[in-house]
Amino acid sequence: MAPGSHRRFGDSLSRTDALVVVGVAFGMTFTAIARTNLDAFEPVQLVIDGESSLYSFSSVTLTRLGDGDIAPAVDGVRILATLETIVGALLLAAVVGWVVGPPIAARTESDAEERLDTVVAALERLSDRQG
Repeated sequence: MAPGSHRRFGDSLSRTDALVVVGVAFGMTFTAIARTNLDAFEPVQLVIDGESSLYSFSSVTLTRLGDGDIAPAVDGVRILATLETIVGALLLAAVVGWVVGPPIAARTESDAEERLDTVVAALERLSDRQG
């Protein structure tokens, strides 16, 4: 990172919005599927009781916490839920990288500079002894 520049907390936070957007998009997709095929999810009663249960199913699937109370009952929905799990794993890894990566990179860079200084000093001492 260039001198004088710094990463603000809000920069990393805004990138986590991708998780929310993807979760809502899958929730909307699951809701649309349930409206056209009520038997696409089990138990049907939870789906009938409210659409929020499908957004909950989406967030549970996206974050790989498990299936929760609702499970896909149709192959196409199972594939979509599996896709959401894969996308969620990739997004979670990206978010961790966005949040944790810069401090680690900065620390590694400063450690490398210190090691280089140590090696240069050792080489200078060796050269002084030989000269």
